[in-house]
Amino acid sequence: MTGEPTVLIIGQLPDPHIDAVVRELKELGASPILFNRIRPEESGLTYWLEGGRADGDIVTEQGRIRLSELNAVWWRVKPFTLAEYGAEPIPVIEGFVEREWRSVLGSLNAFTPQAFWMNPRETDLVAREKPIQLRAAQRVGLAVPPTCISNVPEAVAVFVSEEAQFIYKPVTWYADGPGRFVFTSQVQLDEVRYGADEIQVAPGIFQRRIAKAYEVRATVVRESLFAVKIHSQETAGAELDWRRRQHQVSYSAHVLPDDVGERLLNLQEDLGLIYGAYDLVVTPEGEYVFLEVNPSGQWLWLELQTGAPISRAVAECLMRGAPQLDPSRIGGLADASF
Repeated sequence: MTGEPTVLIIGQLPDPHIDAVVRELKELGASPILFNRIRPEESGLTYWLEGGRADGDIVTEQGRIRLSELNAVWWRVKPFTLAEYGAEPIPVIEGFVEREWRSVLGSLNAFTPQAFWMNPRETDLVAREKPIQLRAAQRVGLAVPPTCISNVPEAVAVFVSEEAQFIYKPVTWYADGPGRFVFTSQVQLDEVRYGADEIQVAPGIFQRRIAKAYEVRATVVRESLFAVKIHSQETAGAELDWRRRQHQVSYSAHVLPDDVGERLLNLQEDLGLIYGAYDLVVTPEGEYVFLEVNPSGQWLWLELQTGAPISRAVAECLMRGAPQLDPSRIGGLADASF
């Protein structure tokens, strides 16, 4: 390997997000190393522990690198197996192989203490939990929808009234095959009363439906914030959940109010994230309401439509490691144009 900074990227190939960041990393003078999570057998990964010391190496198409020489690691891992989608049973051996790789790759941070991680594994795993996200958003002063998270039908029935509209969404995700996900759906009180058995099976998120003027996806890369306005109310079928019409909805660059930008950055710090994709609703009265954050959310389609240089920001963050957030820059970030 050369003396250039080495950045390990762990993800599923092909991935246009990885391609975009790799191009930026090379322009910045880094040596990106790609570990294909879908075909791990095409790469080599070794840990060894001896005499109180631990190290290892990784072998990919880009060559061999000692783990102790890595400068940064980007954990760009998404669910991909049928087992993870829950679509159908898989052979015992395939499940065993998957668990073995999950355990070994999930331990990589213990063998790369010198490397900068985006996101740190320990905080990434916690920050993915939506109840934790909502509570953290409250702590930093962001508005959140009135929410009930429960598997108790009586509690949900008390929360869901006939005087307002309510929605349901899963706490994690549900899919019965690639690209076939359960989106946010409206729920009525009668459905709660007659669906008690289904509610008892697993907790769900029930929320008061918030009136929308439009929505915002705010992508935060350490101290850089890129906000995009989602014109969801102008597209049929996207009013409740814009992801149903992701490629039909229009997008435009957006400027967040300073106080909202500051609270998002505080939330990012509270959750311990380096990268986060935040979803917000803006009401007709102009109030910003936090919905959730995806620690590995997609951004490339927004970059292509608005020119937001998110891929560059990700690459620069991996190059320079974890700078300390300068509070004096928060206002400027909220006003930044791209």
